[in-house]
Amino acid sequence: MFVPSNAVTPVGREIFRVLLSFDDVVVLPSPSPFEPERVSTKTKFSSNVTLSVPFAASPMDTVVDSEVAKLVACMGGIGVIHRAMSAERQLREVLEVQSAAPEDVPHVDPEMTLTEAYEKLVEHGKDALPVLREGVVLGIVLVMPKLVGAAKVTSRSIYEVFDELRREKKSSAIFELDNHLLIVELYHSHVTPTCENGSLTCAAAVSPFDHGRIQMLDGKAPVLVCDLAHFCSEEAVRAIRALGALSSDLVVGNVATYEEMEYVITHLEELSGVRVGMGSGSICSTSIVTGVGVPTLQAVIDVARALRDYGVNVPVIADGGIRTPGDALKALAAGAHCVMCGRMLAGCIETPAPVIEREGKLYKLYRGMGSLTARLSGVTDRYNYVTKLIAEGVEALVPLRGSVFRVMHEFIKGLRLGMWYAGARDIDELHRKCRLACLTPRGASELSPHDVVIIPPERVAKALSGA
Repeated sequence: MFVPSNAVTPVGREIFRVLLSFDDVVVLPSPSPFEPERVSTKTKFSSNVTLSVPFAASPMDTVVDSEVAKLVACMGGIGVIHRAMSAERQLREVLEVQSAAPEDVPHVDPEMTLTEAYEKLVEHGKDALPVLREGVVLGIVLVMPKLVGAAKVTSRSIYEVFDELRREKKSSAIFELDNHLLIVELYHSHVTPTCENGSLTCAAAVSPFDHGRIQMLDGKAPVLVCDLAHFCSEEAVRAIRALGALSSDLVVGNVATYEEMEYVITHLEELSGVRVGMGSGSICSTSIVTGVGVPTLQAVIDVARALRDYGVNVPVIADGGIRTPGDALKALAAGAHCVMCGRMLAGCIETPAPVIEREGKLYKLYRGMGSLTARLSGVTDRYNYVTKLIAEGVEALVPLRGSVFRVMHEFIKGLRLGMWYAGARDIDELHRKCRLACLTPRGASELSPHDVVIIPPERVAKALSGA
């Protein structure tokens, strides 16, 4: 790669670096003397909050409300309730999550027959529901249009199907019912909902400058998440220091470089986690508007290194640009403990955003919290302490894609498989032994589907059936 001759100034200050994004790297495979079903995705979101799945729903008003937070928590992740509302309403949203048990979320019981499970899916208008028993997710049941022939549904219970899958060392069984496919997936490593004292839990987004909101939420949500695009400013750090001791964990952020993390470490006595990234979100235009930003993968690498150098052991939350479980694996391999996602959930049917029809297709509205409409709605201090109305985000549409349960299931299965390929039984082992390698443009092309015309599965099924 060509490096300008003035990459370093006469006084030695570095002014040029090559920064890595998710598409620039690949995780190298390693020997895996275990099965993918035995992979553990258990991790920390903050010093005192443990997750079964390293997934956090981003605090955006078109992504997370109390309903979505409950669904994400049921599947082992955590939702961060956004602050684009009054403090009183945000507290009500938090308490609604905190008062719900896993059994209060739509689910199927393992004693149900396959037909009863299908009827439950139809009743709730879902394409996926977890199989829940005694506060543990044993697996999931999904429905999709019929593409291939399968065994006809019988009166067997889900428990009986699970037993058969365990005996045969399989994870999935497919059945046919009412011109649909009913898919039963067994989690050999069970998923534990994110709970506190038997109830589901969530986090809450706050501004360091809104001490009234922080005091109202402190002790109600187990984690308060600083919601600033650029945390490393004198005003923000001073505002946090003025808070004193809190009952809730406090995750600070966003930070994006080694120097920023160093600044935080040397100016704050305590922190419970750090949110990492600047400008990588699919609806973020900060780097376009201001010329400043860091790809999330590089931000995680640099921040994790600063924490190691200073001997600070707190969770790192990778925030922005994560489109797939594969991107999540790369972030975790680089040193993150959890990933924060907005776009991945934005198209789900349960999100608090309107459905919009365009050219015969259905979409969900998705907007950045720095977009003009969001800024005009009242959240004016996320991108600067001093109110300004320059937009650092866009308003967009994303295709309607199904339920939160399906997205979380795909995340869990994809991440476990990726960790298995990488030879990591858990996230700690992923941190210790994983190897990242840079890709050339030709290498990146070769590691994606190429030299073919991709067609929808429906057309393949139709062609193979001779219809």
